[in-house]
Amino acid sequence: MLILFPLLLSCRPLPSLLVLLDPYTAELLAAEGLDAAALRRELRAAFRVRVQVVDPLAEAAVEAERLARASGAGWVFLAPLLPLDAEALAASLPEVRFLREQPLSPRAPNLRRLRFQREEAWRAAGTIAARMLTQPSLLGGDQARGAPKAGLLQAVPTLQGSLEADAFRQGFLSEAGPELLVERTIGSLTDTGQARRLLERMQEEGVAVFMLKTYALSGFCLEFLRAEGGMAILEDGAGRGAFPDQVALWLEEDLAGALRNLGSTPDGEPVLGPVRLRSGAVLRSSPARAELGFPEMFE
Repeated sequence: MLILFPLLLSCRPLPSLLVLLDPYTAELLAAEGLDAAALRRELRAAFRVRVQVVDPLAEAAVEAERLARASGAGWVFLAPLLPLDAEALAASLPEVRFLREQPLSPRAPNLRRLRFQREEAWRAAGTIAARMLTQPSLLGGDQARGAPKAGLLQAVPTLQGSLEADAFRQGFLSEAGPELLVERTIGSLTDTGQARRLLERMQEEGVAVFMLKTYALSGFCLEFLRAEGGMAILEDGAGRGAFPDQVALWLEEDLAGALRNLGSTPDGEPVLGPVRLRSGAVLRSSPARAELGFPEMFE
């Protein structure tokens, strides 16, 4: 019996996990090498995984409930950009446990909070941005306006975005003075005219390194920087391939690592997701990279 017991434990079926993604998140994960097949491989020791992309033309809440019921999964991960009320969905399926990234603790007992450690990563990014300002060979451009500055450009303020911007600010101010940080808010997710006006104004003020929390406007902002000069720090890697000379840093969330943490996280505590800082090609090829610290970015 003592010999058979561990064998019986090893034969227990793995819990099932349904990963529900919006099209943008699915595309972003695929660009990072984490498509459905890769996600299943990464999690094969912990879960039986099924990945579904929710039809953007369908009503997200209705479709998510239908897919969750049809799958019979014990766990369902909800991508953060799915336009649905996770509390209401969890209440409608009390036998299913849900996981979603959100800034506040959930009320539903079967809804767990996922917290990617983005604030820690943004704090490090702020430190690196301040150090970049001390490397003229890295920044290039016209230094006639005086000391180069960093800029924080946000499309619209959100609770999570404000926490991350504050972390970036803390990291920056640990290495540089407040006079070297310029902050602006566009006030829209789609207004390219206002985005251009603010980018031009920031450049006139001497901004050379831009932290872009601009979401759908990030592509436009990167096009501007390619034409007019400047380097960017991005909250994901979506633009790094198309704009290799502009993207200095970007953040990579480890979704597979977060989902692996499900089983070891006590009830009532947020599930933590690792976030790594990645260097763009422009930093990896720079001889000044050793001065920035954070050597793990270049491994």
